[in-house]
Amino acid sequence: MFDRKPGLGNMCTRFLLPPVADAPGPYLIIHDQAALTQNAPVSPADSTRELIGRVRASTPVEVLEVQRCQVLGREVLRGLLRDPPGWVTILDYDSGERWALAMSSAQG
Repeated sequence: MFDRKPGLGNMCTRFLLPPVADAPGPYLIIHDQAALTQNAPVSPADSTRELIGRVRASTPVEVLEVQRCQVLGREVLRGLLRDPPGWVTILDYDSGERWALAMSSAQG
């Protein structure tokens, strides 16, 4: 990706979010079709059976509990949602990809 283009100048401005200590509370789903599962840890053998739904991007949710665990062999932070009930990945520690953002961070 680029920030500048010759002859056009600035193409975009990057904003860095401050580090967040993920904890229970309000979140915004920022990854479209985030997988919702029955349990926090999910093994590759159980992945099809565990999937109970999907959560669309821009959906506000309430996280009741957070848990660091393994999902399909990756180290992730998972959150237990009140509604829809189930577990969703908040952050993939291996790649740094985030599926949900704490609302206090999203609001600045």
